[in-house]
Amino acid sequence: MRVSKITDIEKIFNEIRDCARCPFKDKGFTFYADHTTPYEFMLVLQNPLSTSKRRSLEMEEAESAHNLKQRVKVHQRYFSDWFLFRKNRKFIERFLNLFKEYKLIDLDNHEEYIKHEFFDDFYVTDLIKYWCTTSEIEEKHVEHAVKHLQREISLVKPRLIISFGTRVWEALKGQFKLKAYQRWESKVDPDRDKETVSNVHGFLFKSCSPPPNHEVFVIPLVHLSARTRNMLLRDSYIQYLREGIQLYARKRSSSRKVT
Repeated sequence: MRVSKITDIEKIFNEIRDCARCPFKDKGFTFYADHTTPYEFMLVLQNPLSTSKRRSLEMEEAESAHNLKQRVKVHQRYFSDWFLFRKNRKFIERFLNLFKEYKLIDLDNHEEYIKHEFFDDFYVTDLIKYWCTTSEIEEKHVEHAVKHLQREISLVKPRLIISFGTRVWEALKGQFKLKAYQRWESKVDPDRDKETVSNVHGFLFKSCSPPPNHEVFVIPLVHLSARTRNMLLRDSYIQYLREGIQLYARKRSSSRKVT
């Protein structure tokens, strides 16, 4: 009997599933990719976005999947539904419009794109992949989770990482020794020792210690929650992101002209 070769993404999935050190194993976890074909864009969230009802339905369906590909489709569908739900939809449409405006993606219809093309352009993952609340996450959990994230980044080789939330930002900043690619006078100097994600929201950073043959840029954003988006930053959430995307697109264009 011929045994199928386990792919790199399946190895990561198995490592997370079988990890004895994870304190949230009884809660289940999400996984949004079934291949590691190089992606230009990577989204890293802090932990799975959910309500208790959604979580229960999603995990029941995911656990009944016969293979990784089927399971991933379940998680992708629920993620897309979350993006298309009420106020979330306004955010994701504005978010994608920036990528379209600067010719980073091809986009005609938002709903069709989110349902059928989004996961071809964006590799999506969570720092803490298991279902848990923000209040349950401790520093030791983050330190352990970073190892899985490092493996994903080394395999996927994204050129631009969009990070959401303080914990993801701190993890990436420590891993890649990030420095601001450009400063804007309208915002706080990102080179301060005590920089926070709210101070550098939307800045484009470049890694000073990237993996071999892999140039990495990061744009940190504050936590992807309705409260943060609508009460703390409001329209400036997207406006600051625009500056980072614009600069990345300019850098991308100049690099292609050189090559």
